Amino acid sequence: MQRKDNGHRLFMTGRQTEMGLLRQALKDSERGGPVRRLVTGEPGIGRTTLLRAFSASSRAKGCLTVDLVCAPGERDRPLSLARQLVRELASLRLPAAERDGALGTVPPADGTPSPSDVRATVAGLTTTMPLVVTVDDADQADNASLEFLRHALLSPPAARLLLVASVQEGESREEAGQLYELLAGARRLRMEGLTRTQTATLIRRALQRAPAPKLVTECHRVCAGNPFMLMEVARLIHDQPSDTQGRTLVGDMAPSPVADLIGARLAKIDPNAVRVATAIAIAASNSAANPLLVAHLSGLSLHETLAAADLLVRTRLVEDDDKLFLRHHVMRNALLGRMTLMGRNAAHLSAAAYLHDKHAPVEQIANHLTASTVALDDPWPVPVLLLAGRAALAAREPERARAYLERAVQVASGAERRSALLDLTDARMRIDLVGGLEEAVRVLEEATGTAEAAQAAESARATRTAEDSAMSGPAGGPAGDDIRFPLLARVSTALYLRAQPGEGVRAATTTVLARSRLSGWPLLHRILDYLQDYPPLISSQPGEQLLVPKGHTPGGDAAALGADLCGPGQIRAAATVVGALRSHLGEDGSYSPDDAVRQAQEALRTDRGLCLYPLLTMTALMILVWNGRDEEAAAHLRRHQDCALCPEHPMHRTFLLPVTARMALVRGRLRAAHDELGECLDALVRYETRYQHPILVWVVGMLADVKISMGLDGEARALLREHGCLGSLPPGWLYRDLLVTRARLRAGGGDLAGASRDLTEAWKSGAPARGHGRGSPAHGPGAASDGRDVPAGIASAPAVGGGTPAGATGGVHWYVYGTDLLAQFGQDEDARSMARELVRSAEAVNAPRELGVALRVLGAVHKGVEAEKPLREAVLLLTETGAEFDLAQAAADLACLLFDEGRHEEAVVELSTALEMADRCGARPLAMRLRQRLAAAEGRASQRSPLGGVLTLTKREKQILIDAVRGLTNERIATTLHITRRTVELHLSSAYRKLGITGRKDFPNLFRTAGLWPLLVDTGSLA
Repeated sequence: MQRKDNGHRLFMTGRQTEMGLLRQALKDSERGGPVRRLVTGEPGIGRTTLLRAFSASSRAKGCLTVDLVCAPGERDRPLSLARQLVRELASLRLPAAERDGALGTVPPADGTPSPSDVRATVAGLTTTMPLVVTVDDADQADNASLEFLRHALLSPPAARLLLVASVQEGESREEAGQLYELLAGARRLRMEGLTRTQTATLIRRALQRAPAPKLVTECHRVCAGNPFMLMEVARLIHDQPSDTQGRTLVGDMAPSPVADLIGARLAKIDPNAVRVATAIAIAASNSAANPLLVAHLSGLSLHETLAAADLLVRTRLVEDDDKLFLRHHVMRNALLGRMTLMGRNAAHLSAAAYLHDKHAPVEQIANHLTASTVALDDPWPVPVLLLAGRAALAAREPERARAYLERAVQVASGAERRSALLDLTDARMRIDLVGGLEEAVRVLEEATGTAEAAQAAESARATRTAEDSAMSGPAGGPAGDDIRFPLLARVSTALYLRAQPGEGVRAATTTVLARSRLSGWPLLHRILDYLQDYPPLISSQPGEQLLVPKGHTPGGDAAALGADLCGPGQIRAAATVVGALRSHLGEDGSYSPDDAVRQAQEALRTDRGLCLYPLLTMTALMILVWNGRDEEAAAHLRRHQDCALCPEHPMHRTFLLPVTARMALVRGRLRAAHDELGECLDALVRYETRYQHPILVWVVGMLADVKISMGLDGEARALLREHGCLGSLPPGWLYRDLLVTRARLRAGGGDLAGASRDLTEAWKSGAPARGHGRGSPAHGPGAASDGRDVPAGIASAPAVGGGTPAGATGGVHWYVYGTDLLAQFGQDEDARSMARELVRSAEAVNAPRELGVALRVLGAVHKGVEAEKPLREAVLLLTETGAEFDLAQAAADLACLLFDEGRHEEAVVELSTALEMADRCGARPLAMRLRQRLAAAEGRASQRSPLGGVLTLTKREKQILIDAVRGLTNERIATTLHITRRTVELHLSSAYRKLGITGRKDFPNLFRTAGLWPLLVDTGSLA
């Protein structure tokens, strides 16, 4: 709605609800008697505009209107509002017939008005239509006028009159009795801020163009929908250009009319209110202000501060809370804009010092330190800024962290400046990876030049002390040699974990460093790419010639960096790790656990060889653990934890967590392994590792595998879904464990076809097509090695090149679980063949635990004596090594074998032992199956549950039911087992009855029972 008033075009946006309420009040007044409405709201909310718009609307409908305005200072002029009423009544234009009779009683405007004369005039004017009287800012009127209005307009006889008065919310004065008597019983109409949609309409009218949605949202936020403030912001947007990126920085705008309006309003009520409002604007820089801090900044007592704050709350400028903050961000900017720069600096530094003395949170102190353009000349601000910056990084607020750390870099020196520079690098790369890397490379080059200059100076002046010769970095920074390693570590880690392989930033950074004094680094960094390839593109006998481009001689520019960073020794150590991985995984007959262990040991012994890349350290340590060298791996872990450089790497601890988790898993500490892998994954996510990065997926697979072993299948599935691991994955050996974990998850739910697809994909992801090795069957889908038919969708065992599994049993664990899965798929001969290869591989490793695991797998896929002997050997070996989780599984397999052979007394002993260990490890699914077996052995199994029903099945019923679940038809089962189809149907009917189902259609619901499928295919269940 809009109208012209005194030549100016006024807008009113929204307010349909308020206008509707006033129109209804007008209708009520037509029925007789005076009707009163009180309009309230914060300064600038549009009370005056609403009254004028309603008055214009009433006149358009033929009503008589009188608009009274209480100007500033009105209360000091007695009866000024009364005289204004008389003048307005005299100016009314009525039809000639009515004017002569009605206006004859109007008193002279220059004399003392009489309430009775006005009352008579109003009575004459309202004989046919109501009279609308609006009083804007009625709280500013003098008491005499308010009393006059009450007697003239509200005293009997009642007239058709609507009195609408507006009052500034929260404003009060000692002599307010007459105002309250005038408006006693009036319905209050509180005006709120505009909605976001109404804000968009208002800004569009002000700018004469459609605003961007983000601009509307920001304007609505900083102004809380206040129309006056919105209009002032819109004028600034119209007059001020955008920044270089085309953005309009609404949050930084400080329209002076807003401060003038608020200041004038508050000064009329309480002089302290302006001081307190300004103190709140200073104190609440990024959060609510403590009243004690506000009192300190305003120079008032706490009692005076709270009294003024109460006024600000009642005027709806401050929220009513324990802490104080202004409701309108633009009002805070406007109040601060009235201060000089030095005044704001002094206030912020005073606030920072006060908060520091009170031991306030570092973020609050840092906010004031960064808000000042002048630094405090005290030692305590730098540690505060560093702590606040790190807290902001941990909270994933890099913009805030950058502000703190940039100030810390400006004022710090020595070791503190070094720490600030490193943390600032992290913040910049979180905000903008490309820009952050470019800045890190610039600092790195400067630091490298400084370090080399320091070395030259030291050579020229041999008598100079080490402390004097260490030259500072740029702008009084630390010695270059002191910061190069952590800077290189940050650049390398960001490029590997965050940058996409094809992104230009990676190539550009490598090019810049290759041209600089850091030319050895690109060669070293390139090795990381080889880790995720299968086969790794480095031979088992690594040499520099495989890494160095043609025409480049290592030891020249690379040696200038020092042997502790990117020298030939470090390149050789990194290449040795990749060679060890190649030997461990095996390729074209190259599987050699001895070579893998030897090379891992060699790389780990290199002085500072792997400090720059803890991922390589993790790989070397995992090779030792995978090959049963736990104690040696633990010793190297302690050595790296004591290293002076390693803790400087931002991801040092993160990359070592999988090693400690694997060692905990071996010892049967599933919960510890779960927590350490979870911590590792959280750190990778916080670092913003790119989606489906091989290392991220590998850790997800390990964690999901532990969750399955703990019975947390739902969490495992949710974890895979969260990280995009339920769909297709790119090839690579790091993805293989996850695929086997996914197969385990699907098989546990009865989805054998899906599990088979994952197992087949796991093989393809880790090995290219090649000839089949000894004892490694290769049969296409639909044909098993023993001649039995396999349902479509159930793939056969993968072929293994060179006659040995790719990797040791404790490492690439997919052969361990893959063998179990093949047995579940009904490919018994393939499973046995793979298990035998696994034993030969473990014997080559020459580690008791690895051999024990392999023998357990071998026994699990055999029956009778062929199963019992390897299982008992596995129990003995695993008992000696203390691998409790693997021992619990071996004891469980042995117990189930004894149970199925009718040796119940022996079975109970083994079952009890295995159950105790499973409970201690936290392996809930294993413990649940063992309890069911133990209950059946002791005659306590409930046959009403699906799990109890499984234990009552005969061997033949189990065999036929398993084939049915695998998808074989009754006719195919009969042909395979050389029995009649009718016999198959009878056995299936018996099995269905024991399980409480009616047929194959109930299989999906049946396998929702956790642990049912593993229990069904336990040792001895397969005929």
